[in-house]
Amino acid sequence: MLAWVTALNDRESIACLAELKAGPLAHWLPDKGSEKHFYLNDAVHGKALAELPITNGGQDLLRVLTDASKSAESFQSLSAVKAGYFPLILTACRHYRLPIPHPFWISLLVPLNPND
Repeated sequence: MLAWVTALNDRESIACLAELKAGPLAHWLPDKGSEKHFYLNDAVHGKALAELPITNGGQDLLRVLTDASKSAESFQSLSAVKAGYFPLILTACRHYRLPIPHPFWISLLVPLNPND
């Protein structure tokens, strides 16, 4: 949510989210084991980006998420992503109550330039 309100330059919401942050703010990403376990949710898999910064009006968070998205090879190598069936990822996230991986949506907020 912080990434979205930062992109919209909603200073009031940024301040409110910073106040509400009691524990670590985390984003989930698939890892190499996710392909085997993601659709069945039969084992712990993936990795979390934790302790994300809520500083500099949220710009630091956007920078961290953008950098992580550029190197999200495990996400890009999921068979559903490679085959163009990305709605399976979204459905599995919803079903197993996992956050939607930020490579799905970060480019809506910050255009990803692979040359950066």
